[in-house]
Amino acid sequence: MQISLGFFAHTPNIDLLSENTNLLQINIPSTWTFFFMRTKQMYLSMQDGIHLATKIRNRLLSTIATLSINNHQIHINDLLYIIENYSKIDHNLVRSDVIPSGRQNFSSCLKVTSDDVLNLLKEMNATGTYIYLYLLKSVIITYIKADTDILERLYYGWIVTFSYRMWCLQLKKNYSQQEKDNCFITKAAWLSVEINIHCLTSLIILVSQGHLPSYALNIYLFSSQSCETTFRSARAMSGTFSSITNFPVFQFLNKIEKISILNHVKSTEEANNVEHPLKFPVHHKNRHKEITSSTLDLKSTVDYCYFNEAELQDSSDDTDNIIENSETNFEVDGYDSDEDNLDDCHFTVSKETFQGMKIFDKIDPSKWNNYFHIMINNKSKYLHKQTAVRLLTTNRNYLSSDRLSRVQQTNKQK
Repeated sequence: MQISLGFFAHTPNIDLLSENTNLLQINIPSTWTFFFMRTKQMYLSMQDGIHLATKIRNRLLSTIATLSINNHQIHINDLLYIIENYSKIDHNLVRSDVIPSGRQNFSSCLKVTSDDVLNLLKEMNATGTYIYLYLLKSVIITYIKADTDILERLYYGWIVTFSYRMWCLQLKKNYSQQEKDNCFITKAAWLSVEINIHCLTSLIILVSQGHLPSYALNIYLFSSQSCETTFRSARAMSGTFSSITNFPVFQFLNKIEKISILNHVKSTEEANNVEHPLKFPVHHKNRHKEITSSTLDLKSTVDYCYFNEAELQDSSDDTDNIIENSETNFEVDGYDSDEDNLDDCHFTVSKETFQGMKIFDKIDPSKWNNYFHIMINNKSKYLHKQTAVRLLTTNRNYLSSDRLSRVQQTNKQK
């Protein structure tokens, strides 16, 4: 991917551009000296966002790396300290979220980057771990979340890129090459971050100039799961009664061409405001909004990230400047789920929303037995029993999706 995009690499014996007439011309502003990818490309490719997030999370689990940023240590013990010394309702974490059994466990990335966990880290003055997990959360917002606005993706993507660049420069000044490698994220993860934001910026420019359709900006669908869906669609075109599941590359290319024509018809019908358009069933993950951002909005967003990143890094000691409008954590006075006495089930908290927890103001009377009636800040609430069980769980016991891990776990139990 790095060689084909010409990102600090090139093919020594093959010229991929000279005789190609279908190149993508990316018009980059002349003031963007921080944009390193060439402006002519055959195609654009990106690293799977979920794989990128797990790469960055796995670096935190490394027993060899000694991560530090601006002389602030980054360590997983900060998260383990939260689990051991804070109520679970404050962070909604278990030990398997912090130290997952599978290295591709993406759900743990969401748990350790939640607003509640980040607020606790800020309260503990664990600045290094706080910044590291905030950058991981920005990666998730940029490439994985489906409801993120396209300019917001661009903003957070460049914030992450500039932060890693300045982090790397700071390490080069004070450490040797070997020490820098131990204090920084892996080279593969860093290159993936750089390539992803360059390709994302190029896609937005091409779409804003009308060279690509708007559905090309469904970044959250750029994953291995979408590729698997394409293979399943190609296999489904073989016929209902066909027992052939594999086919040559030539047949696969023909099937892909048919799928591409069908997708083009779907996108055209969605974009054209005709009186009687053709209606196709669209999965909720594939729905998208029309892109109305101009090149001026694009340039101003990236320039804002560039000129304010130095100030952001300098203020790492004051972490209030990094995350704004985050929810405040709350403290629990007591909880007794066996009694129906509201005096024993009274919570004193400092926020009104409970993300990831089934706590409601009103419930269906037919589902009364599924909830506990509690009081939060002298207000009547209903706590789902499943949420109550999770609050009492210290570890999550389940078999890994990896076959080798399942066998190892079974042998340990015997």
